[in-house]
Amino acid sequence: MNTLTTDRPRLLIVGDDPATATLLGDFFRLDGFETIAAPEAEAARLLELQRPAAVVLDLVVPHSPGFTLFHDVTSEQPSSRGASSAVPIVVCAAPGGAAALTSVRTAQVAALLETPVDLEQLRNAVRRAIGYPGAPRPAAVNPEADEARDEFVATAVHDLKNPVAAIRGQVFLLRRHLRALEGDDPAAAMAALTRALGAIDRAATHTLTLLNATLDAVRLRSGESLELETRPTDLVALARAAADTYQEATDRHKLEVRTKEPQLVGMWDGFRLERVLENLLSNAIKYSPRGGAITITIRLDPADGAWAILSVRDHGAGIPAADLQRVMQPFQRGANASAIAPGTGIGLAGARRIVEQHGGTLSVRSVEGVGSIFSVRLPLRTPHALVPLPGKPLPS
Repeated sequence: MNTLTTDRPRLLIVGDDPATATLLGDFFRLDGFETIAAPEAEAARLLELQRPAAVVLDLVVPHSPGFTLFHDVTSEQPSSRGASSAVPIVVCAAPGGAAALTSVRTAQVAALLETPVDLEQLRNAVRRAIGYPGAPRPAAVNPEADEARDEFVATAVHDLKNPVAAIRGQVFLLRRHLRALEGDDPAAAMAALTRALGAIDRAATHTLTLLNATLDAVRLRSGESLELETRPTDLVALARAAADTYQEATDRHKLEVRTKEPQLVGMWDGFRLERVLENLLSNAIKYSPRGGAITITIRLDPADGAWAILSVRDHGAGIPAADLQRVMQPFQRGANASAIAPGTGIGLAGARRIVEQHGGTLSVRSVEGVGSIFSVRLPLRTPHALVPLPGKPLPS
């Protein structure tokens, strides 16, 4: 394994639960860290090899490899282990395990937290640990970035609660419908069951979409490129499906797809383009609180026919002229946005990066108080030269 190089402080996350390691890795990358996840059996080797700024040790049961690592690292002196012995450790352990460690706790253990751990508490513990003498310090805290990140996490959690609550509600109804199958009208009960299962499927799909969007946001935030899965994709069909879905969610708006093309097929990542459309349509609805027409226009670029152009037009609040250059940057919103609807400022930034990785562009024209037009321009065949390799920025 090659030693990673980065200007960000490096955090070694040790534990044998992959789900926990993924959650902690995503959380701390948003906080400006480079993270390395390792099973307990590999931790000692990576501790020496990667020279992290700090270690988060997620212990499950006593006498696990993680407990062995804890005892080995904390019992040896700096002179016998070199730089790795100066690495501060934040330990997360079950109440019984935490009690077992208390007697051997040393100054190298920056914090000893009982599980389940509050992520904010863990973040603060790691930040304090990074401030120990001899350990790299993270970049200066940006209060606006911190506030935006915290709002992002809070909004993501809130958004995830809605489909999960819908699933739980439908499960409750399913139980009632199952009992009704034994009644006088089993056909009606079966139809109700089918509707409930459809609602569960839609809610689960929405949950998966939110999770994937969050994961993409984390990747883009940390400078990683997305892995596009391109295949022949009909942009007209995507737009019609998205319009139908969002029309079901609003009575105040009229969504219309306008195009002369029966279909417009390009080599694109259909799943991620769905996300772009979902973001543009949800924004058009959200920032047009009084309702009105929302028009999706699809056409070929008349210049050479090698590009598809999709535009979404609303007649809503619009974007202040001073904010047009920054609304597609991560965690940025128009000055008038917060008074209209909650948001994180990551949707447009993610949509722009998805379009750019296809070799296209996302642009906006807007007049405050009149409305906005967002335009996606996509090559029918994605030019590989414009799709960055992992870790490489897009050309400006």
